[in-house]
Amino acid sequence: MSKQLPRLGSNQQQQPSRQPPPPIPRRSPPGGLPTPAGTRSNANAPAQRPPAPPGGLGARLGSRATWEIIGLADVVTYFDLNSIAPAVGSLLGLGTGTTAEHIIAALENDKAKADALKEQLDSAWQAFNFTGAMLVYDWQTESKNALNARLEALKAPSKYVQADEPLLVLNVLARARSSLLMVQSPLALEKPFLNRLLIADDPRLETLVRQQPHQEIPFYEPQELELEDEDESP
Repeated sequence: MSKQLPRLGSNQQQQPSRQPPPPIPRRSPPGGLPTPAGTRSNANAPAQRPPAPPGGLGARLGSRATWEIIGLADVVTYFDLNSIAPAVGSLLGLGTGTTAEHIIAALENDKAKADALKEQLDSAWQAFNFTGAMLVYDWQTESKNALNARLEALKAPSKYVQADEPLLVLNVLARARSSLLMVQSPLALEKPFLNRLLIADDPRLETLVRQQPHQEIPFYEPQELELEDEDESP
């Protein structure tokens, strides 16, 4: 005898069929390119540490770095108002015993003297026939030591060339701005410009300085060793 399955009555509810969960969409890599098959997206991967800065330990913040200031050439020229003070005093009519302080005070307080000197400096600067620009450096103990060490390593005379031509020295001091001497720079006869010591390693300046009154001065005066006399034994 076959059995018949009971029909669903009005008081019975049909159980809904279970549906599979929706697929998880893949995340595309930056730029809109699809993820290659067989690979996993690294969008949720932790950020990687940035690479170390080039240069090793010396390029890191807080580390100490040391360097030497070395000129491009083995000969440097030296410009100092104190070395030409007597000659400039004669040009300005200041008399004997003129110092750099006297010259600066006279140029700041006497406009007529300053204007007359500027005319002489402009004429001399044009006669020097410079072009372009040249690097100059402040004369400091660090640069002096570095240059002296370089020359000693090369077995070269440890000397610099001091310019003694007054119009040339004044032009260099009055026209240099920071570390650059430009031919078109205007004259500045104020104390911050004249009251400084400058050196240069440009061959053009060296050639001109050697054609004018100059001196070759050692970086350091040689030290004479004093030998103690040994007591003569009886």
